[in-house]
Amino acid sequence: YSNALLFRPDNAADQGRLLSVHVNSNRNNPDLRRVEVLVDPFAPGPFDFAADLAAKLRAATGGTVGYRDAGYPDGVHPADVAPVRWTYPRGHNVLSESAFLSNAEQAAKLHDPAFLDAIARAHVDALLEELGR
Repeated sequence: YSNALLFRPDNAADQGRLLSVHVNSNRNNPDLRRVEVLVDPFAPGPFDFAADLAAKLRAATGGTVGYRDAGYPDGVHPADVAPVRWTYPRGHNVLSESAFLSNAEQAAKLHDPAFLDAIARAHVDALLEELGR
């Protein structure tokens, strides 16, 4: 089992996308229900794919915006983490955090096939929109 999805279209001009799918947890604030989509801090914007994914995940999970960083869309956060920083093509990869295990309500929903389907659908729809640009 892997939490990383590598999509490479049948198109030599498009090098593909990496989606690293995660859930989060916070011991100090266990009731968080925010959505975070992490991007390469050294990649140039715009971050349309990440912004679309963050919006779709918020709608699917009832989550809120986690980070608001200057120069980045709501819910999109620059992070020097391996899946987004050291995977090519640079600038097109995202790490998503869709729910919080520390939030008892969201943790329970992670056993609900409809909730999991909504998270998966958010990823698929954002990817399809990205590839249609």
